[in-house]
Amino acid sequence: MKIAKVIPLFKKGNKNDVSNYRPISLLPQLSKILEKLFVIRLNKFIVKHNILSNNQYGFRTNHSTATAIMELAEEITNAMDKKRFLVSVFVDLQKAFDTLDHDILLYKLYKYGIRGVAHKWVKSYLKDRKQFVQINDIKSKNGNVTCGVPQGSVLGPVLFLLYINDIDTASSLLKCILFADDTTLYYAGDNINEVLEIVEKEFQNVIKWFNTNKLSLNISKTKYMIFSYRRTDVDTTLTVEGIEIERTNEIKFLGVLLDEQLTWKSHIEYVKTKISQTIAVLYKLKE
Repeated sequence: MKIAKVIPLFKKGNKNDVSNYRPISLLPQLSKILEKLFVIRLNKFIVKHNILSNNQYGFRTNHSTATAIMELAEEITNAMDKKRFLVSVFVDLQKAFDTLDHDILLYKLYKYGIRGVAHKWVKSYLKDRKQFVQINDIKSKNGNVTCGVPQGSVLGPVLFLLYINDIDTASSLLKCILFADDTTLYYAGDNINEVLEIVEKEFQNVIKWFNTNKLSLNISKTKYMIFSYRRTDVDTTLTVEGIEIERTNEIKFLGVLLDEQLTWKSHIEYVKTKISQTIAVLYKLKE
């Protein structure tokens, strides 16, 4: 029950770049049934003791991408109504589910009150796991899994939420919206230069949190946006550990395209394109 078949699922970008594939673990059915039984009890414990942060919207009952998008949109519109600038950093983590440290996870679970038999069960679940990759009919040899939680498992996402749960304590000023490993940090103020200075300074604390928890930031895919009631053409930079983060005027956030003035024009065009493609297919199949 501890052997997983990993299939690479293409996300987007260059098909020859390994980092553009998500490794999905296919697990035995009996294993998933056991995980489901454990997760039901674990979720009841989490809800009863209000363990998860209110900023976490992923893999939770009564929470979804829609509620996360509405939360950010409301923060942006409130800032615009007050003629303030809101700087948001859209963080991309490198293989977050696969690099999660087992010892740190078990320590955090113990701190949250998951102890005794339940703690031993999770330790046993993580220990001595193996996986192999299969592409078409080609199989790799079994490899030992020394870190991470299986993507495609029932228990993995819940363990990841508990692992990343205390990220909002890394900064006292930056607000955050979490959807599993999608992390969005933001701060609003009247002066754009002051806002950027605070975001840059506080983001260093978040980087320290990532380093302590052995999670890696993907700088090339991490971007920032300046939301404003008017177009901001001022020359701005945001630097982390000597590397400049790319500024963008449009980004896809949990499936929705956002622009700097929150006009929704980009997203409407995106939806129109998708609809017209679908109508074209239906037209061809009408007979």
